Amino acid sequence: MLFVAMLFMSIVTFFFLTIMVSYFFILERNVKKTIWTSLLMTFVFILSLLIPQFSYQYLFYLF
Repeated sequence: MLFVAMLFMSIVTFFFLTIMVSYFFILERNVKKTIWTSLLMTFVFILSLLIPQFSYQYLFYLF
Protein backbone atom coordinates (compact mmCIF):
# COMPACT_ATOMS: atom_id res chain seq x y z
CA MET A 1 0.00 0.00 0.00
CA LEU A 2 2.89 2.34 0.71
CA PHE A 3 4.24 1.75 -2.81
CA VAL A 4 0.88 2.70 -4.33
CA ALA A 5 0.77 5.89 -2.26
CA MET A 6 4.32 6.81 -3.29
CA LEU A 7 3.53 6.11 -6.95
CA PHE A 8 0.37 8.22 -6.79
CA MET A 9 2.18 11.11 -5.13
CA SER A 10 4.99 11.00 -7.69
CA ILE A 11 2.42 11.18 -10.51
CA VAL A 12 0.56 14.07 -8.86
CA THR A 13 3.80 15.92 -8.15
CA PHE A 14 4.98 15.44 -11.73
CA PHE A 15 1.63 16.70 -13.04
CA PHE A 16 1.80 19.90 -11.00
CA LEU A 17 5.44 20.48 -11.88
CA THR A 18 4.65 20.18 -15.58
CA ILE A 19 1.76 22.61 -15.14
CA MET A 20 4.05 25.16 -13.50
CA VAL A 21 6.81 24.78 -16.08
CA SER A 22 4.45 24.86 -19.04
CA TYR A 23 2.48 27.81 -17.72
CA PHE A 24 5.37 30.06 -16.80
CA PHE A 25 8.09 29.16 -19.29
CA ILE A 26 6.82 27.36 -22.38
CA LEU A 27 3.26 28.24 -23.35
CA GLU A 28 3.17 31.87 -22.20
CA ARG A 29 0.20 31.59 -19.85
CA ASN A 30 -2.20 29.77 -22.14
CA VAL A 31 -4.19 27.72 -19.62
CA LYS A 32 -5.89 25.31 -22.01
CA LYS A 33 -2.67 24.32 -23.76
CA THR A 34 -0.93 24.09 -20.39
CA ILE A 35 -3.42 21.56 -19.03
CA TRP A 36 -3.33 19.42 -22.18
CA THR A 37 0.47 19.49 -22.25
CA SER A 38 0.64 18.52 -18.59
CA LEU A 39 -1.81 15.66 -19.08
CA LEU A 40 0.18 14.38 -22.05
CA MET A 41 3.48 14.58 -20.17
CA THR A 42 1.94 12.85 -17.14
CA PHE A 43 0.62 10.07 -19.39
CA VAL A 44 4.10 9.62 -20.86
CA PHE A 45 5.52 9.57 -17.32
CA ILE A 46 3.08 6.82 -16.29
CA LEU A 47 3.92 4.80 -19.40
CA SER A 48 7.63 5.17 -18.69
CA LEU A 49 7.00 3.68 -15.25
CA LEU A 50 4.83 0.79 -16.44
CA ILE A 51 6.35 -0.29 -19.78
CA PRO A 52 9.67 -1.55 -18.35
CA GLN A 53 7.85 -3.48 -15.65
CA PHE A 54 5.59 -5.31 -18.10
CA SER A 55 8.24 -5.75 -20.78
CA TYR A 56 10.71 -7.34 -18.35
CA GLN A 57 7.95 -9.47 -16.87
CA TYR A 58 6.93 -10.89 -20.25
CA LEU A 59 10.49 -11.02 -21.60
CA PHE A 60 11.69 -13.19 -18.73
CA TYR A 61 8.46 -15.17 -18.79
CA LEU A 62 9.03 -16.16 -22.42
CA PHE A 63 12.66 -17.19 -21.94
